[in-house]
Amino acid sequence: MRIRTILKRLLQLSLLVGVSVAVWNTPWDPPPRTSREIAALSDVINEASSVIVPHKTLGKKIRFENLDLFRRVEDGKELTQAESQTYRKLYQQIVLNNQTLFWSYDHQVTPMPDVGMDMDNNAGGKGIAGSHDHHDASARANLDLLKGNLATLETASGFTGPLVRIFATAKAHKNLTDLMLHLGTVPQTVSVPYVPTQVAAGDMLATNFETMLREYKTAQFAPVNSPAYVNALHAALAAYDKMIMEVQDRVRAKLGPVERTLAGQWLSWQSLTPPTDKYKAHRFPRQPAA
Repeated sequence: MRIRTILKRLLQLSLLVGVSVAVWNTPWDPPPRTSREIAALSDVINEASSVIVPHKTLGKKIRFENLDLFRRVEDGKELTQAESQTYRKLYQQIVLNNQTLFWSYDHQVTPMPDVGMDMDNNAGGKGIAGSHDHHDASARANLDLLKGNLATLETASGFTGPLVRIFATAKAHKNLTDLMLHLGTVPQTVSVPYVPTQVAAGDMLATNFETMLREYKTAQFAPVNSPAYVNALHAALAAYDKMIMEVQDRVRAKLGPVERTLAGQWLSWQSLTPPTDKYKAHRFPRQPAA
């Protein structure tokens, strides 16, 4: 019993020290990210979620067996329509193989069976056969949570208000990132066309989300790395930039300096998001990586 108590205390002490060091190294009242910084980080997280991690971490075996094709995608070289269909079918298998892993990181992953089987897909067939993460539905679930997070921090008050705002901000940052983790893979996967949904007047967060989703779906039906693919990709990222800026503005309007320090920024350690400093956007960056 004594050993167990000692181990428990050591664990608690280690956690306390770890959190203290992390907070100590967090910039005091971090300034807002500029539009240029946001765009560069959007490029990086798009590259990481769409190609680097699926190709080189999650799909190593499939990539090795189709090395020339996958390297051409990574190098930004345009594929033919037939090559794009082959690549997207292989990529779809990587996504399918890792659905449980994706769900462990984001419970908004939404597997749906045999979607749109009466519709032409982008791989020379019909629908999305089998049970796959339906990115459109998953991302919309994250959008709903993001809007709820912002509503929570904007209405928090009283003695617990600061804590509520800090945690709601961290959750908002995570859901903002999860949108990209879902939609970044869209141009590489097998799917059916974009289906719009009604957006309330004045809801710019939802408006920019729908633009982002629609443009990613446009890229999804263009040959991989083609000019049409790149143009749609950049339009999707521009809409995502606007979402990030809106979230940042709404967060900063409600949080004081101490709260901003503890909550952190989008893509900071507090929001449990991928370490973007490990990646660079090589294929089609709109500007150099931050």
